[in-house]
Amino acid sequence: MHAFDKSTHTIDKSTHTIDKGTHTIVNGTHAFVKGMDVSFKRRHTIDKGTLTIDKSTHTIDKGTHTSGSVQ
Repeated sequence: MHAFDKSTHTIDKSTHTIDKGTHTIVNGTHAFVKGMDVSFKRRHTIDKGTLTIDKSTHTIDKGTHTSGSVQ
């Protein structure tokens, strides 16, 4: 359920946290808020081969960011 491909994905624990009460991770590639419509999950995918997060410029404000804005 909570699996990460450590060769391609790292989590900086000093700056990133996962709230297990509100988020679920599927196969280490998707993060969705619990209760989100299943059809949303089917339509949206993240390609691990092309998606990168620049930690120097990208931040996630847990107070304002929701999975619905994933592109």
